[in-house]
Amino acid sequence: MSHTYGDEGSYTVTVVVADDDGGSDSATLTVTISNLDPVIDTLVAGDGNEGDALAYEAARGFTWDIRAVNAATGVDRQLTASFDAALAPDYHPDGKQILFTRIGLDGEASLHVYDLVSGAARRLSTEGVEARRGVWSPSGRHIAFESDAEVAI
Repeated sequence: MSHTYGDEGSYTVTVVVADDDGGSDSATLTVTISNLDPVIDTLVAGDGNEGDALAYEAARGFTWDIRAVNAATGVDRQLTASFDAALAPDYHPDGKQILFTRIGLDGEASLHVYDLVSGAARRLSTEGVEARRGVWSPSGRHIAFESDAEVAI
């Protein structure tokens, strides 16, 4: 059973369940439907030219996604969509990739890169090692990030 609401608001929902032997039960609850626009939390743009896209975090329900908007055309597109939170986008200097932090349902933070050409995201950091808030070096060959891992120098 499913139902799609046509507009936001508060609705009273009554569910009735019956079995083949004539037994039944019902429950009533109030459902609040909200149709809120994404909220820009952080706006990060890499070096580039007029018309380049800007990457930002946007709230979607109880999680966060990375979105990109083309500054020249105003076309906005969602790049990540999962139950994990995607945060802290940083453009690669060539403008073809976005580095971001993904925080999983288990709370683990990991670094991922989204390829703007293929539309695919891949994990960069080692599983089980906290890694977050990555930034590309000016050459794009290195990444600096925060981690809870112990490092010996």
